[in-house]
Amino acid sequence: MTRVISERFSPKVCFASYLWAFQSPGGGEVQLLRTRHELQRLGVRVDLFDLWRTSLAEYDILHLFGSVRDFLELARSGHAQGVSVVVSSIYWADFASMWRSHTGLREKIRAAGHHATKILWPSCPSARGELLRMADRVLPNSEGEASCLRRHFAVRPDRIEVVPNGVDPVLALADPEAFVGAHGVRDFLLCVGRIEPRKNQLALLRVFARLREARLRAQEADLRLVLIGEPVATYGEYLRSCRSAGLPEEGTTRGGVTWLGALPHDSPMLGSAYRAARLFVLPSWLETPGLAAIEAAACGTPVVVTSRGTTREYFADEVEYTDGTEDDLLAALRRGLVRGRSGAFQERILREYSWALAARRTLEVYRGLLGARNATPAGGRRAWRPPVPV
Repeated sequence: MTRVISERFSPKVCFASYLWAFQSPGGGEVQLLRTRHELQRLGVRVDLFDLWRTSLAEYDILHLFGSVRDFLELARSGHAQGVSVVVSSIYWADFASMWRSHTGLREKIRAAGHHATKILWPSCPSARGELLRMADRVLPNSEGEASCLRRHFAVRPDRIEVVPNGVDPVLALADPEAFVGAHGVRDFLLCVGRIEPRKNQLALLRVFARLREARLRAQEADLRLVLIGEPVATYGEYLRSCRSAGLPEEGTTRGGVTWLGALPHDSPMLGSAYRAARLFVLPSWLETPGLAAIEAAACGTPVVVTSRGTTREYFADEVEYTDGTEDDLLAALRRGLVRGRSGAFQERILREYSWALAARRTLEVYRGLLGARNATPAGGRRAWRPPVPV
C-alpha cells in the first residue's frame, strides 16, 4: 500500500560539510548553520555529521553543503544505505573569475583548463560531476547557478531545485552607534570576508588609498575603510601583498584602514558595523551572491558588489557593480558614495530573502523527494521509514 505523505512529517536529516570548512568559515558555513537552525524551529531533526559516530543508516536525508570532490564517497555510502542525497552546490565558474581567483601561474592554468573541459565535455568523468549527477536533488542558490550546473556538469533539470540564500532580519535592528562607539570610526567603507584572492581585498586596498588621497587633496571629509575577516592560512603570500598595500596588523589602524579580524557571525557588533557603514563593498572575482552583501542590503546600507556570479539576480539595479579591476572599482566606489540609502530596497531584501523562507523551501524539497521515493521505491534500496508527526 502506498503511504500518503503528510505535510507535517519530519524527516531525519544529517548535514555535512568538508572536513576543513570550519577552520576558516565563510558564507557556505553560515548557510549550513542558519538552515539547520530554521529547520529545527520547524520541528525537523537535523544532526551534524560526526566522522567518528554518525551512522547514515539512521537518516532519511544526507544534505551536503558544497560540491567538493571529498563528498563523493560519503554520498556513495549514503546511497548504498538507502539514504537520499541532497547537495547545496554553492558553485560558480567562468574563465575570468577562475583565472583571477588563483595566485600562481600554474594554478591559474590548471583552473582554466578544468573550466574549458567542463564547457566542452559536461559529462566528463570527475568527482564533482559524478557527485552532482548522482544526487537525488541539487539546491543551487539561484537560477544562474542552476544554469551553470546544467551546462558544466550535465545535471538533469528535474534534479535541480533553486533555494535562495537568506538573511537574519535581526540585523536590520542593530544599533549603529555601538560600532562607532567601540571603534571610533564613522563615515566608512566596510568589507566583510575572508582575506583571500577570490575576495579581492588587495585591489580594494590599492583603490582606497587612491580615493582617500584624492579626497584629502580636494579637502573633502576624510574616509576610512574597515575590513572584517580572517586570513586564509593557505594564502600567506596574498596576505603579505595586502599588508604591503596598506593592511594593518589585525586589530589596528594604518593609513585610514582598520582591520578587525574575524567577528562571529552572530555577533551584535557585525550587524552594528553593517548599519554604521556609509558604503558596503564586496569586490570579489565572483559571488553567489555573497551573504555579506545580502546582509548589508538588509541593513539598508548602499552596496558595491562584484558583477561576476549571481549578484544581479538578487540585487537587480539597486546596487553598484564592479568587475573587480582597479579603475572600474574606483568608479563604482565613487558612484556608491553618492547613492543614498533605499528603504524600498531594504524592505525587498528582507521580504524575499530570509533563512526562514530558505528552510521552508528546503523542507518542501525533502518532502517531495521522500514522497516520490516512498511511492516508487528504488530497486534494492531500503524502504523509507514512516513519517513522524511534528
